This record gives sequence, C-alpha cells and structure tokens, in this order.
Amino acid sequence: VPRTSLKSFPIVSAVAAMVTIILVSGLEIFKYKNRDSLILAQALGILILGSAAGILQIYQQSFARVGISLQIGILGFEIVMVVDAIQSINRVEEQLREKSYFEKLAYIDALTGGMNRNAYTNRIFELSTGGKHKAILYALFDVNDLKIINDTYGHPAGDDAIRRIYGCLIKAFGQLGDCYRIGGDEFAIIMENCTEEDYEVEKRRLDHELELNNREVDYH
Repeated sequence: VPRTSLKSFPIVSAVAAMVTIILVSGLEIFKYKNRDSLILAQALGILILGSAAGILQIYQQSFARVGISLQIGILGFEIVMVVDAIQSINRVEEQLREKSYFEKLAYIDALTGGMNRNAYTNRIFELSTGGKHKAILYALFDVNDLKIINDTYGHPAGDDAIRRIYGCLIKAFGQLGDCYRIGGDEFAIIMENCTEEDYEVEKRRLDHELELNNREVDYH
C-alpha cells in the first residue's frame, strides 16, 4: 500500500465518520423530528473537526498545534453540550411552571379569584377519605334576587354583587375556614375545628359586612 494512502487514512476515516453522523442526524431530525440529534451532531461535528485538524497537523509535522486543535474540538463539544443542558433545564422548569399554573387555574374561580367548585369537590373528598375525623361545620349561601339584579341593572352589576358577597364571606369566615364559589350564585364554607358559637359570631359579622356593602350600591 502506498505510504501516502496510509497517511491519509485517519483523515478519511474522520471525514467519513462526520458524514455518517450528519446523515444519521439528518434522518432523525427531518424524519423523526428528534431535536436532540441535532445538538449531538453539532457537538460531535466540532469534536471531529478538531480531531481531523489535529491529525492533519501531525502529517504536516506541526506538532505544536496538534494539542491546540484537539483542545478546541473538545472544548467546542463541551460548550455545545453544556449550553444544551442549560436550555433543557430551562425548558423543563418552564414546563413545570406552566403545569403548576394550569393546575392552579383549574381550582380558581375566574370571577371572584377565589376557590371554585373543583377545589370544593376535592376538599370534600379529602375530608371524607381522611383517617382523622374532625369537627366540621359546613355552610351554604346564595345571592338573593341575582336574576332581578341582572335583568334590572345588567350582568356587570350581577358580577359585582357576586364578587362583593365573596369578599364579605372571606372577611367573616376566612379565619375559620375555606370559602368556595360552587355555582352561579352559590357559595360554600368548610370550617374545621369550629364551634357553633364561633360560627354565630362570624355570621353576625357577615351580616354587618353585607349591610355596609348594600349602602355602597344601588341594588340590594
């Protein structure tokens, strides 16, 4: 075998390996939509180029530059992989934030900003299946004459009435338990370890809050 052929064999092998990686990665990227293959192909491409440059410099007897070429190839490979790892972590964190946001959104009432029927149902299930039996008070409220308010003053006034009543419930019972909007004009309060005396005290406070709100609006 001619000597020149033996010398060029490592370079040809490196080029062939790089071409193979590009072809396989291209198949993964365009046919199977595999993004990770593109990143790996970029990293390996830089590494192979650095290695090929080092091999070429050996045959050109530029030994002082061989280590530099290899180091550049390895460094480029590591930089690409580190950058991709950081981007992957950021993507995962963003997905987790979105998942957490939508999970919370599923339990929030859009009109009042409080907890909705889904949250209420889950809490009832937790209490009914929990091992410990606590003293629980359960109260239901609704808005008087909401249809009349909507028909007379418009739906924005009805929405305002719902928000105001929810705010009054929070002020009165927020320290005793959780308040939920479970329907159009229906609200529920679940109070744990609460006595009837505590409830009656806060019920009077609720009546006071509602009276103050009635003075601020045209509908009541």
